[in-house]
Amino acid sequence: MVMTFVCLVFLSEVRGTLNGAKENEELAAFWKSQVAREQLKKLIALGRVAEFKQDVALLIPDQIKNEKNEMQKQKLRDLASVIPHEKSVEIELSLSPEKLLEEGKVLIKKREYKNGVTILKKLINTFPDSYHVVEAHYLIIEGFFNQENNVQVIDWVEKMIELFPENRLTGYALLKVGGLYEIDGRKEDAIKIYKIIVSVYKDPNLIQKAQNAVGQLKL
Repeated sequence: MVMTFVCLVFLSEVRGTLNGAKENEELAAFWKSQVAREQLKKLIALGRVAEFKQDVALLIPDQIKNEKNEMQKQKLRDLASVIPHEKSVEIELSLSPEKLLEEGKVLIKKREYKNGVTILKKLINTFPDSYHVVEAHYLIIEGFFNQENNVQVIDWVEKMIELFPENRLTGYALLKVGGLYEIDGRKEDAIKIYKIIVSVYKDPNLIQKAQNAVGQLKL
């Protein structure tokens, strides 16, 4: 289990930009609105593509009957085989980051960690621009943490540090790393993690947890 020093230095360096500047809050709000618009465009585009595929699918059977060339008939059959049926198109259209997040969250709460992580990874891969991706990362860490898969925990925490250094959920993810260091007997490293949390993040509950952890370690 390794928490690279480079990541910690990076997190410390961005502290000045994480003090709740109004510009950051406005940027976050703008980004969320942009993401929402882009997701809507994708859904509209997907709907149009699905509609077109269904129109083609309806025409193929008659075209096969009228086609005399066996090679062309086979090509049409091949095409028909890859066009999704109406039901599968509806399933694809119903896919959304909100639904995937909720499904993954429920599975993690039920301790079905493997399935939960799979769903959450699907969210990240399918909707990389969604603001639900941050919570998906954290829930994946939660899943691996509860499976005691420490290597994956560290790997995903480092991803959060790189992608979302200022997000409070990254702070909570770091709190788990501190706990892993404690279990590993690396008290000083754990204290460093907790002190970084206190100095960087503003979430009162997170800060209190980190401060309590430092107090316990110094007893």
